[in-house]
Amino acid sequence: SGTPVPLHTASPQYALSSGSNNLVFVARYVSTGTAVTTGRANGTSQFTIDYK
Repeated sequence: SGTPVPLHTASPQYALSSGSNNLVFVARYVSTGTAVTTGRANGTSQFTIDYK
């Protein structure tokens, strides 16, 4: 939906169909200061899937 999910909160539930399902999530960097410089910007993310 393109709506950001705040940190440490659950995203909306997704209905799944029989067989394979693709859940697409994206991440982006957000500047936290006024000066942006070049350099590495590596990151990692962890998430939990709660299947009911």
